[in-house]
Amino acid sequence: MLVSFTQTYGSGRDELFGIYFRDKRLIEFKNHFDHNIYSFHNCEQSLIDNFKKHNTIKNSIKIKPTFTEIKANPLSRSALLRAFQVS
Repeated sequence: MLVSFTQTYGSGRDELFGIYFRDKRLIEFKNHFDHNIYSFHNCEQSLIDNFKKHNTIKNSIKIKPTFTEIKANPLSRSALLRAFQVS
């Protein structure tokens, strides 16, 4: 199984996501993975909603972890899916 993990911290990422969504090579590359996990740490809900609306990557999992959940769980795939808010 191939998995990619991308994390962003904070808000004000609209310009960065605009570039990301237009990068056809990156989109093609990420579509080869079995799962693409996106972690949004300390982000406003509007940023996450915007990402969900425009993201075209297949097999995407979006998580918004809290510090307590990260500290309490080993970083295995099953622990990630159980411990975080998956949408």
